[in-house]
Amino acid sequence: MTTFEVGNKGSLAGGLIRYDTAIYYTIWDGAQQQRLTSLGSAAVINAGKIAGLGIDASLSVQLADGFRLHASVGWNDLKFRDTINQGTVALFPAGDRMNLSPALTFGTGGEYRTALNDSLTGFITGDARYSSKLISHNVVSGAAVVNESSKIWNATLRAGVEANHWTLTAFVENLTDEHGALEPGTLSNPEQARLRPRTVGLQFSFNY
Repeated sequence: MTTFEVGNKGSLAGGLIRYDTAIYYTIWDGAQQQRLTSLGSAAVINAGKIAGLGIDASLSVQLADGFRLHASVGWNDLKFRDTINQGTVALFPAGDRMNLSPALTFGTGGEYRTALNDSLTGFITGDARYSSKLISHNVVSGAAVVNESSKIWNATLRAGVEANHWTLTAFVENLTDEHGALEPGTLSNPEQARLRPRTVGLQFSFNY
């Protein structure tokens, strides 16, 4: 695998703003991908060349003492450059996206921390993450099949207090109660793994 990359990272306003950017082009000769056999087991096969452009960027901004926001994004166009056949069927057609690789990911969030007294600190954090769909190429009964996962949003909210040796946190995971499929289903395994339903809890941790 060969990657050509140009990027820049640094800070502004005395470190209140931090950034990191990169653009790259990846060439993967002799790439390998998984496909499922008729028995449902995974087989690794040669997928020829995969190549494409990609961009990564992140930004963090401190708006006030103890209050910081952040965001990141990643995009790539990694696709098969050669058509790989299984018998007479195009298993990996040239121009199709590679297996199990999201084209776009995005994340954003923030954290606020403040002293409540000489020994306690209060905090609240939140974050949200997005992933575009994943695809998986296969051949079923002599025909090419492309299975897809869902586009996933997943948000988490946490608030609590901490001292020198302990932390008490209330949390909500999967805030919007997403039920999307995390991975492509298959003929032999149609029950796709899904996000855990919205979960509300209280966590106590102690450090010796």
